[in-house]
Amino acid sequence: MKKGGVYRYSLQFDDKTLVNRQVGEFLERMGNRKSKVIVAAVLDFMRAHPEFLSIKTKVDIHLTALAPDTDLRTLVEDLISEKLANVSFQVSAPAQAQVQTGEMPDDEDVSSMLDNLGIFGL
Repeated sequence: MKKGGVYRYSLQFDDKTLVNRQVGEFLERMGNRKSKVIVAAVLDFMRAHPEFLSIKTKVDIHLTALAPDTDLRTLVEDLISEKLANVSFQVSAPAQAQVQTGEMPDDEDVSSMLDNLGIFGL
């Protein structure tokens, strides 16, 4: 709605998907600068999709996360396991006496690391 030379809109969306949470948290951090971000994002979208500028065009947009949260966790777990499997320890002779164990993290350690992914929204 345009009133007094100002466009005013209200946006509302749920936080049930990773995409919505990421956008919502980003907009929260923007504080009073949300309008500039929204204008820039919509302008980029219009440039990328000029077909939507036609009044007769039906706008139907579907966003999906890169992968569901559970798939991301599995992907990260697989990547960590793969990287750890390829790790080799090379210890020089003098330092060898100081090394108590050179054990690889077990599944419980990897699981503990993955439990901390919550701070990244995963």
